[in-house]
Amino acid sequence: MLSGGRSTPEPEAGAARETGAAPESSPPLDAGAPGPDPQTAPGPEIPPGPEIPPEELLPADVYRIVDGREQHDTPWRRFNAGVRDLLTSPPAKEEERLDRELQQLRIRGLGRGVTVALGSIKGGVGKTTLTLALADMLADALRCGVLVVDADLEWGTAADSTPQDGGRGGTLTDVLAARDRIVSPGDLAPFLVALPGGAQLLAGPTTPHEIEQLTAQDMQSLLELLQRFFPVILLDLSPGIGLRGTIPRWAFGVADEIVAIATPTRGSLRRAGRMLAYLTEHRPEVPITLALNMVPRRPDESVRKIIEVAERNGATRRYAAIPRDDGLLRQLDAGLLDLQALDQPTRIAIKTLAVGLASGWCR
Repeated sequence: MLSGGRSTPEPEAGAARETGAAPESSPPLDAGAPGPDPQTAPGPEIPPGPEIPPEELLPADVYRIVDGREQHDTPWRRFNAGVRDLLTSPPAKEEERLDRELQQLRIRGLGRGVTVALGSIKGGVGKTTLTLALADMLADALRCGVLVVDADLEWGTAADSTPQDGGRGGTLTDVLAARDRIVSPGDLAPFLVALPGGAQLLAGPTTPHEIEQLTAQDMQSLLELLQRFFPVILLDLSPGIGLRGTIPRWAFGVADEIVAIATPTRGSLRRAGRMLAYLTEHRPEVPITLALNMVPRRPDESVRKIIEVAERNGATRRYAAIPRDDGLLRQLDAGLLDLQALDQPTRIAIKTLAVGLASGWCR
């Protein structure tokens, strides 16, 4: 329509003709269009759980190795094992158990070096005999360096029990004199004597002048040198606890383990009790083992009572009973120590002592 020469455009079809009409809305979704996939749509975030380590396959899950041979789990093998178990005596089973424990200790390996002081209140209790047998047992079982130091400065007899056809070596005073030149195991080797089972021995001085000149400070310097080359050192001490002598007191003061040795007599055990009381008071943090040596195979009533007292007193410390074995005495007197040739009760007792000691040293 024309109005005053101006044209007014016609409203488009479907357009709102009134002011205040609602704005156009978005076109509706096509009902046939695909929606979001519920399987691919992001869900709520789940916190990560603990990491599960992969399952480890151990050799024991695959093989059964006994004495170096693979054993297959068959009815015939189980039958043989049952028969063998029935025919094996209790002492033999006990020795087999100790052998397994020693093998496990060898596999675990030493966790630290250790110095063991072996002493007694009086002489004649078999201290040196037990020390040498224990040293060879530890060397054979742990497969590590074990050294016996003959610190019995009353003309100790340890060197007399070594193989006569072996090298004589030197003495601890010789090592002290040459300590500035000893920088490797090879430098120390000429001074040592080999024991049959693999342990080594450093003999004590042989002249009164050398014995009188030794001081606790000398022994400390010697020990610090030897600890560089041997992880296990056994100190075979003079009788007594050092109330009037300096060397035993020094040894009990630096030892990581103490073995007090007595015999199954009332007087010996009473003196050992005083020794243990003194050591417990002055070294409360150090493990102490009471070894009752030369116990009769068939103890009478009096000896049994003494053993019972020793076992009761061992409630707060370790206790070991070593049977009397004349074969062991003859072996050492001839310098031909052979642990496997000893009587079974003796082997069991020494292995029990070795396990008791070494269990605290291994990882």
